Amino acid sequence: AINDAKDIDEKHEIIKNLIKILFECNFNKCVEKFTNSKIVKKNINMFKHQCLVLEQICYLLNAGKKNIVTQIPCRFGKTLTFLYLFLNSPWKIMVVSSYTKTVGNSYTKEINNYEEFKNVQTVNIDNIDNFVYAGGQVVIEFPTTGSVDGTIERRIENMRKIVKMVKAKSSDMFLLNEEADYGQHTEKTDEKFEKFM
Repeated sequence: AINDAKDIDEKHEIIKNLIKILFECNFNKCVEKFTNSKIVKKNINMFKHQCLVLEQICYLLNAGKKNIVTQIPCRFGKTLTFLYLFLNSPWKIMVVSSYTKTVGNSYTKEINNYEEFKNVQTVNIDNIDNFVYAGGQVVIEFPTTGSVDGTIERRIENMRKIVKMVKAKSSDMFLLNEEADYGQHTEKTDEKFEKFM
């Protein structure tokens, strides 16, 4: 299509759409389609320390606790641990809130790496135009950067649209506030987080 395009603007439009498809949908499926090959995904193999944390979280949830704070060290495997919790839960939506976009990216990466997450979709909250709900569970990446009345308000509106598509109630949702000590603890961010909540 790029070679057949008549002018540079048309070529740019094709490239822009291709990038959107590749990076806002399921990257692995696109690679498989364009290369006519099959990407072999790994199977989840949880470590003992991850299982112990999951056991404690499940115990607290079953005891009726709604708000849980964890203090887990770097390189623990938090992303996989919480995705595994989500996968084996009744929740339809997991919202991953963080100050930086890289946290959400790590969730997308793990979802694309493991076979068990084949029915889990991720959403780029800043551009939901290409999102089509395919059933199953949804992870919404929600960075708290940007202005309260501009960026955050738009993200909240996009989140409402996604919740409506999924037909989720509040009990179907799980909020994970990642790296609360990094950028999420300032007064400026408190205002955004309260609005989001």
